[in-house]
Amino acid sequence: MTLLSSKLDRVIKGTLHDEIITPKCYFFQESLARLLKIAVGLVTPDGKLAVMHNAMPPYSKLGQSPRLAAAYREFFLQIPEVCGGEGHERIIYDPLGLPVGVLPLHDGSSLILGGFIERRDLERLTELQNRLRSLGLDDDGKLWLEMVLLSLKDLRDKLNHLKALYKQGFRSINENTELGRQALILSAVEEINKLMVSTLNPDLFNLESILDLVASSLVILTDGEGALAFTYCHPRQVITTTRGEGREKMQALAEEWASAAARGANPAASFSGAVGKSGLKLQTETIESESASTVLGVIAPPDKHLRAALAAFGKQVAIALEVSALYEVIQQRFGMLFNSIRQGIVATDSAGKVMLFNQAAGTIFETLGCGLAVGELFSECGFCHQIEKAAASAAATGCFFEQQRAALGPEDNLTHLSWDLKPLLRDDGSVAGTVLVLDDITEPVKHLWEIQDWERLNMAIEVAAGLAHEIRNPLATAKAAIQLYEIIHDEAKRRELMGKLENELDRMNQVLTTFLSLSKPMQDHSLQPINIAETVRELALLLKGEAHMNEIELVVKLPAEELPPVVGSDNGLKQVFMNITRNAFEAMAKGGRLEISLSGSGNGVAVNFQDNGAGIPPENLANITRPFFTTKLGGTGLGLSISSTIVKMMGGEMRIESKPGEGTTVTIILPTACGTVNAAPFS
Repeated sequence: MTLLSSKLDRVIKGTLHDEIITPKCYFFQESLARLLKIAVGLVTPDGKLAVMHNAMPPYSKLGQSPRLAAAYREFFLQIPEVCGGEGHERIIYDPLGLPVGVLPLHDGSSLILGGFIERRDLERLTELQNRLRSLGLDDDGKLWLEMVLLSLKDLRDKLNHLKALYKQGFRSINENTELGRQALILSAVEEINKLMVSTLNPDLFNLESILDLVASSLVILTDGEGALAFTYCHPRQVITTTRGEGREKMQALAEEWASAAARGANPAASFSGAVGKSGLKLQTETIESESASTVLGVIAPPDKHLRAALAAFGKQVAIALEVSALYEVIQQRFGMLFNSIRQGIVATDSAGKVMLFNQAAGTIFETLGCGLAVGELFSECGFCHQIEKAAASAAATGCFFEQQRAALGPEDNLTHLSWDLKPLLRDDGSVAGTVLVLDDITEPVKHLWEIQDWERLNMAIEVAAGLAHEIRNPLATAKAAIQLYEIIHDEAKRRELMGKLENELDRMNQVLTTFLSLSKPMQDHSLQPINIAETVRELALLLKGEAHMNEIELVVKLPAEELPPVVGSDNGLKQVFMNITRNAFEAMAKGGRLEISLSGSGNGVAVNFQDNGAGIPPENLANITRPFFTTKLGGTGLGLSISSTIVKMMGGEMRIESKPGEGTTVTIILPTACGTVNAAPFS
């Protein structure tokens, strides 16, 4: 028997052209493509594509562009000439510049392995997009995400396994000596096992695909009419696979197998009786373990060496079952741990499809009326456009987003979320997907608002008392001036009284203006990344003349390295810095030195104002930022209070240290703009 048997059957389902191949080879190659998770095709000796199994991009896109389809037809026509004779496997590049593994077979046809990309760096993806456009396919940029990432080394290994498999396995049928035939069959089984072993990892493992390839391999290697692989894993998992002819009778056996398992019985115990009733000439091999039973079988085997092939495959299936059980235990334990995490976690693959999510994430999505399902595209969940774009950006470029905030839902019932999104990286640094971590901070935000409301109410009471006190004095003076104005008729003295009245009214206006500034805190949307060094430079220019007039040495020290931007309001910071420097100037009435310096401080930036003025007594230091507290004649006592409030609104902190006779140091610590350094900007 040759690869393309003299007894050819037309296979329509799954073919891209009206070509013919043997059903046995068709099933085998289909199983092979499913196991390896790449496209496996057969090119005829005259350069036509006979069939393409697991047709992923770019092969699945050929119908969308006539120019792309024409380029690939020309590419397939060249394969028989370019790749030489049997066994000379090669890696060539298709019209898009993607690698394709080619294995010439002894009948002049060629097996091709494609539909993958060897690396996903920006340069490679840009090149792919440009070639797609040049061939008339305006892709949305996600085509490469649908391709498997496979290194050229792994491709060569697969080609070598297939070369040995086709050379030994399919030629074993024409081997005349019994010893030689058995050796070739076992060698072919070993190569198939190597392919299976390469899939025994969490990313690729699929027990159904392994059993499917086992059944297809048994049909090919033994030249059998059909084969089956039935597995039962206690207490619930049942997998049945049939290949080749006699499908109806084998399907009846599969149903009997599943029925016995459903009754709680070991189906292998009654399987021989079911085979006898089926009328099939079936040679089987039973594999038993503590938690599983498996039967492999071939219909009407033509030679006595079948037992060796069945036993060899049985060992591989037993290993696969143990791996499956191990993965199941790991998933169960991981699931318990995963679901015990308070934060919501959603993981997606490189194509943007949801791989897994925990209960907390499901609850968050359900609360917002969004669907979340494994296997569905995350971008179609209707969750949050900002997060969806961040996920796409992380999958494409490997960037990450930290300490982000989002408010979702109706305005009268907002859900406040804190979220982080990072890429999942393989060992080679390529992006395998993304992981999103969500934290529902709605209650803490509401609690914070309540605290701020109480603080504002408490401050309003305190300010109102101080305001009444501050306004009472100028009002009394103004009233006295008006009464004297009525009594005195001297114009000069009247003008003097009107001047005092104007001064007192100006003082009341100043108090009220400052109070209004205190009562209108900044809104969150006014905060933005600020270059703090540039703000300090502008401040120094403004104060240079005033410092010179007051015989004050103004020193500004900026670090050599560039500091990260801080979160703040440029106008608010200038107001704070001016208040602090003016206080310092007033504390150095006879001249002195004011040093302004910048430094990094953990996740923030510190701005220090250090003077050598009179200092602040300890009994006053604790009240220095309270509204209307002042020791200066004519002062309102609101400057530092307002400054402290502005800094708090920016998420920062103001610290004041002082010793009488030695000077005062005011330190402003502001948070850096977290998440903007590594996060790619949204378009």
